[in-house]
Amino acid sequence: MMSQRLCIKTLRIASLIPALTLWCLVEYSFANFKASDLEKVPDGEALHTNNMVLLEGWHKLPPKQEIIGKPDAPPGEGPPPIMVDVDDAVQHATITVLVAAFREQKCPKTLADLFTKAKNSDRIRIGVIQQNAESDLDCLQGMCELLGTPVSASDLHAGIARDCKYFHQVRMVRMKDTEAKGPVFARARQIEVIEDTDDFCMQIDAHSEAVENWDEMIITEWSQTGNEFAVLTTYPTEVSHLHDGGNNVRTMPYNCNARFVGKGKISNTVASTVGNMEYPFLQPLWAAGLSFMRCHGERDVPTDPHLPSVFSGEEFGRGSRLWTHGYDFYALKQPIVGCWYGDKKGGKGQWRSDSEEAIQSGERLATMLQWPGSDQSASAVAALGKYGLGTRRSLQEYISFCGIDTIKQQIAANCVVKYQPWDWSHAEAMSGYKDVIARRHGGVPAQMSHEDIEANRDAEQVEHEAEQQREQMERAARSQEQHHKDARSDVAVRGRKAMAKRARAHHHPVRDDDVAARVTNDHVDGAGADEAAIDGNALAQRLHMNAKVNPGRFNRKPAPGAGNDDAAVRSQRAQPPRARDASILVRLQSSIADVLFAVAGIVAAFYSLSYLMTVCNSRSPRKAPSKLV
Repeated sequence: MMSQRLCIKTLRIASLIPALTLWCLVEYSFANFKASDLEKVPDGEALHTNNMVLLEGWHKLPPKQEIIGKPDAPPGEGPPPIMVDVDDAVQHATITVLVAAFREQKCPKTLADLFTKAKNSDRIRIGVIQQNAESDLDCLQGMCELLGTPVSASDLHAGIARDCKYFHQVRMVRMKDTEAKGPVFARARQIEVIEDTDDFCMQIDAHSEAVENWDEMIITEWSQTGNEFAVLTTYPTEVSHLHDGGNNVRTMPYNCNARFVGKGKISNTVASTVGNMEYPFLQPLWAAGLSFMRCHGERDVPTDPHLPSVFSGEEFGRGSRLWTHGYDFYALKQPIVGCWYGDKKGGKGQWRSDSEEAIQSGERLATMLQWPGSDQSASAVAALGKYGLGTRRSLQEYISFCGIDTIKQQIAANCVVKYQPWDWSHAEAMSGYKDVIARRHGGVPAQMSHEDIEANRDAEQVEHEAEQQREQMERAARSQEQHHKDARSDVAVRGRKAMAKRARAHHHPVRDDDVAARVTNDHVDGAGADEAAIDGNALAQRLHMNAKVNPGRFNRKPAPGAGNDDAAVRSQRAQPPRARDASILVRLQSSIADVLFAVAGIVAAFYSLSYLMTVCNSRSPRKAPSKLV
């Protein structure tokens, strides 16, 4: 009897194997780490332990490759490799600092601090979106005063630097304080101070300070991600703690928690903590207080100017757009830029929020994030334009990645996440990736000196002209196609009337397919529109191939299409079929492997159950035969 009970219990447990197998199949793609998956750091050993995360006590993080993927993985399995020569970029790449300032008293000091503490101040550019009252000190003028080289108000507005050393490295957009409509509205104008030749862009607050040699440090740290689409982002350390960590655990904030604060609006909560990090730490959320990335991120995913009167809700909205465009967020391993908080910020007054504008902005965010009860009509989604989500990764994938579900209104924050790949194979057609491919296959990539940048810019201008030419050809093709459609429609109407007239004369019925067949046969030249579009793409490709593009390190933009859906379609049309289908093949291979895994598990479970049932039946007591009377 004991043996039979044991068999029955075993059968019950084994019957769960198929269900567990299928559950693993569903959850496999988005398996992030939980605290229970991590090794706890023993008490007293945190000071001497590297790469820790604070989750109800210090825990050791998994190996770097388990989190961010292999640096040389193919498209669809790992991050896109960086497109710059790191050693040269650390020394010479330009950094454009983006500052939105509303009546900020510390803005002049922030500018002076960034220039004087940079290892190479010549490569620093600062763009300021200033919103001042008439009585406020101009940020640029105040910087010159702090540097001991004051300029008069007349010289300031005439663009005369006098002896102010960094005068011409500051790009100003001046607004009245009464024009201010919140930080998102101001940051949307930052695109006006970004030039095509800028390499790296760093967004910070107007009340910040930096450590010595911050420019070299932050590019070096960005390069350690091995990801061209990496964004170093966090809430900066309080300035008074910039140099902490001598005899303690070196801690850094990172963002993984958030809360709902209104329709369409999600706000990051207090940052979590990592300690003694040896590399930038992948995190699920973006922070506005410090954001450092290649400038193509700012160009292709610019801040939405149609969100006035928004404060809470800015970060998740912009972060979801960046992530679905292929960008990834990393917390810094050490403090490089600090920020003043609370009363120490030194600002004057507050921008005026308009309640009606705030509601409309919330509705716009809700449409993008597929909020319950939001307007999901085609017109509302189309109204987002280039300020909507990307197409390289989906919103559902981001929800699974970060644990913040805007559709079901649930939050289960994921604080230790795994890199979610996307297919960047189409970007291999870009000149910047030629070096990467050559290096990966053992070739010697051509190196580009700093003096070659001008030649590279000329080549990019040719490429830009090719893109414009292609757009013109496509517009002409669409116009021609629409003309043919209108002509076919007109002929169909006239043909139907003529055939109906003849049918009445001969008493024969008229069928729709007869009219359609005759109209199609008479107007087959409508296919010329598609041929024109193909010819336009071919012309653009020839122009691109004939351009003398030097593979190099700066000014390399990601594949066309990172900014809006129309550009993505154009990019896909210009690609060879093999590149276009790479993402589908990668996903198909992954799906086939998962299905085979599930089938194998189910088959194994079936044979196990069969064997156990045979064993249990053989051990069951047989009923004694009845006696004959």
